[in-house]
Amino acid sequence: MKKTVLILAGALCLIASCQSENKEKPNKKEASKSQELKAESKETVYTSDENSPTEYMKLVPGDNGERQWFYWTDKKPDTVELEVKIVDGLEAVYFKGASNKLYEIVQVSDGFSLFLGEKRLQWYQQTDPTPTETKDSKKVYTARGIGDGYFEQVYVTTEDGTIKSMDELPAFNMLHIIPSYLEPDGIARFMNTIVEDNFGLYGIFEEFTGEVILFYDKEKRHKAATFQTKNGNVEGTAIVYTPKGRVLVERKYNKGKWIKNVKSPACADWHYNQDRSNLSINDLKNGQSVQNGVKIISLIPSLQRGANYDDILDKSSYSRPFTVNDKKYTGKLIAYNWTTNREEFQRFELNFKGGMLHGDIKVFSEFFGMTLHEIFDEGDLTETVFVINTDDMDGVAKPIIYFYPEGTTELIVTLDFEGELTHTYPKYKNEWKVTAHPDGTLFDEAGQEYYALYWEGDNSEPFTLNEGSIVTGKETTTFLEESLETLGLNRREANEFIMYWLPKMEDNAYNLIHFSTDEYEEMAALDIQPQPETLIRVMMVFQPLKSPVSIPKQDIEALRKERKGFTVVEWGGKEVNRPNL
Repeated sequence: MKKTVLILAGALCLIASCQSENKEKPNKKEASKSQELKAESKETVYTSDENSPTEYMKLVPGDNGERQWFYWTDKKPDTVELEVKIVDGLEAVYFKGASNKLYEIVQVSDGFSLFLGEKRLQWYQQTDPTPTETKDSKKVYTARGIGDGYFEQVYVTTEDGTIKSMDELPAFNMLHIIPSYLEPDGIARFMNTIVEDNFGLYGIFEEFTGEVILFYDKEKRHKAATFQTKNGNVEGTAIVYTPKGRVLVERKYNKGKWIKNVKSPACADWHYNQDRSNLSINDLKNGQSVQNGVKIISLIPSLQRGANYDDILDKSSYSRPFTVNDKKYTGKLIAYNWTTNREEFQRFELNFKGGMLHGDIKVFSEFFGMTLHEIFDEGDLTETVFVINTDDMDGVAKPIIYFYPEGTTELIVTLDFEGELTHTYPKYKNEWKVTAHPDGTLFDEAGQEYYALYWEGDNSEPFTLNEGSIVTGKETTTFLEESLETLGLNRREANEFIMYWLPKMEDNAYNLIHFSTDEYEEMAALDIQPQPETLIRVMMVFQPLKSPVSIPKQDIEALRKERKGFTVVEWGGKEVNRPNL
């Protein structure tokens, strides 16, 4: 007997009545056997708590592989049978709702998402509406974490940040990690920038053994990644998903070591031999395509040790023909900074003809956008369209160092900066040698007077913004005055800090402000002989925002400094366009 399609009140009814018409089927190539909802041997219940009342769907196996779906809510126990449409030979599962709209069901691990076209409407998790505790039940602990784009690792903390050891927590065998930082729409898309070689958990959970699930959101409706760990190291398969639930990356691991690249949005198993100008790619299928008759190879950071983009960008290697797997290359080579291949994270674009640079050559920086655009004709440079002025590059900006000894003191100051020093005053030559007076006045060896030492530099390592303060542009002055006093700056130092940074901040709708501590110390180690009794280093990292975001608040009071004895104070800052999460 033919079934009748019915949709009750609740989210499905609302969705069907208010969404725009979309009768086109998803592209067959986008469907995947892994997304099939295969018949179960027993009834399976799925729950969604995205709406009130709570909704349930039940999948009931039938004869000959047929499946039946039933829908009900906790407010209405009656079940309604839904007709399931199988399209393209079971490659995807659909059903038609009101107004003849076609809904897609995409299975995601222990649940499924409901889509209308490309828009996700609901997420249902496999469950039991009246669950019973069993000895095999998973004991879940929910922590906060960040996917670190540059290092492709996961740094994890407890939800409130106060627990310092796993020993302080109740026993659990499954770790859920929700994002520490959310974008305005509630999705932390950078949670998927993970899974490199030597991949594992960092923080207090670095010895965890069990199942790990990362989520894009705090409500746990969008999975970002799933994997198993043993003593903090990944074992077996690690899978990264897009926010819609499609598999983005699948890699195999043994004790945290990468052993196989199964699926990737671009080539990730490659190495470049600069002496031979040869790019060896073992997973070419992941990143090779043809667009408008042009061959394109896309790269993401290689899993092979010692492989890096800088060698490819070194023009000294292009005195010989550029080859891919020992064949002269004609086509486009595009590289991206992370596992996602979205264009805003592009590292470079090179074009070749017969192994020679030919056409547009573009190089990009994470923080500064395009840094170089040149045009070549079969190996010869014909035009430099654009090259960035390094004076405009806002790296670690304007650090100023003040010295307040208790008596006139000769000082030797060295700075170990992980990057390139772009400006120093007085000129830095491996060290500064100055004589400091109690009022802060400095004299160099030639007797020239200064009131502070100054430096700035450029490096490619971003700051991690896993906590901070969201401040409106108009409130920035008050926030900085109060914070800088807590951090130990006197009024003169705070005045100079605010006068420099306020013009860059007060006209923004909002500012995300973070004061870096240990991370900055590692990036720019400062050695002063003789050593001061009090060292205050203030590095403010901020991001202009159009709207507020959700992020754990930084405890500035915990950074309080009191001046005692010989005191040295340094302040500086950095503006970022996108935080490293």
